[in-house]
Amino acid sequence: MSPHATVRYVVKSPVARASIGAAASCQDTVVDEARMAYFLKHAAASTGTNYSRALVQGDCSAEGFVIVNERKAYRLTIDNSTGWGAIESGPRTTYLYCEKCEGLLEKNFDLTQ
Repeated sequence: MSPHATVRYVVKSPVARASIGAAASCQDTVVDEARMAYFLKHAAASTGTNYSRALVQGDCSAEGFVIVNERKAYRLTIDNSTGWGAIESGPRTTYLYCEKCEGLLEKNFDLTQ
């Protein structure tokens, strides 16, 4: 992304949801623009294989959109417990990992670290 790009974050739901097939309680999670920006700032690209290995059944997952220059939309997902997420544009998915983002969706997560 260009340093001059205009980026807007759109939260799909302010509370994360349980991953497919999970019975996790996600009512105490928070999804907001600041957490989405934090994740993207600190995450690095990885592989789908690494993502699959780290997948935690019963995790809470957040979803939103990153809009760049009001022209291009990317779907962003963030898994709470693992620090993993993905950004998608059409058929292309990039898996992202952020070690310091484990627990990012918890209400008391320190976004200043």
